[in-house]
Amino acid sequence: MTFKPIYFTFLLIPFFSYSQTTAKVVAIKDGDTIVVLLNDKTQQTLRLAEVDCPESGQAFGKNVKQFTSDAVFGMEITFEETD
Repeated sequence: MTFKPIYFTFLLIPFFSYSQTTAKVVAIKDGDTIVVLLNDKTQQTLRLAEVDCPESGQAFGKNVKQFTSDAVFGMEITFEETD
């Protein structure tokens, strides 16, 4: 009886390093888009992944913008860029 090696690619996943960035939330564009101030004093607009909200001109747009503002405005956050 011969044994064949079995390779598990999912075991490699924890070894990948993710690029995380820390920044301060300085503006809220709408319910799913924020602006952060990076450590080098530049601003970057972030669109929140997996979040879908009405735009500012749509029904409840002002409500979701206020909700997002109450949740994260002025906070120091850590984020990870995705595609």
